[in-house]
Amino acid sequence: MILDQDVDFLTIILEELNAEMAENNVYADAILIGGLLGKYLLKDEFRETIDIDFMVKEVVNDSSFRKVLAKFYIDEVTVIEIPLPEEIKFAETLRFSNLNVHIPTIEYFALSKLFSTRQKDEEDLKETGILKT
Repeated sequence: MILDQDVDFLTIILEELNAEMAENNVYADAILIGGLLGKYLLKDEFRETIDIDFMVKEVVNDSSFRKVLAKFYIDEVTVIEIPLPEEIKFAETLRFSNLNVHIPTIEYFALSKLFSTRQKDEEDLKETGILKT
């Protein structure tokens, strides 16, 4: 998969998610985290992934939002090591009618990998361009 396909994949999923949210009168602000954030920020320098992980900042109609996330197989992450969600700096925000997706900076992404205890995250630090930027 090349970068444009990954960005297109994210955009397509977010557009479909937004449409479903609009049908269910759901509004949310979320932070993209995990592997797809790495792919979005680092393009071809990051490993392939298709799973989407969100950290939810704010939501209107919470129970319907959880159902919509489940329908799209999107994981909501509620615990992160560092930094605190309110301290995360964003590179950009993808805005839709019912959904805003905040894209953290590469520095945040690097911190999330540094403070992780997962082997895969250590490998990401060693084998990708996370620390080069």
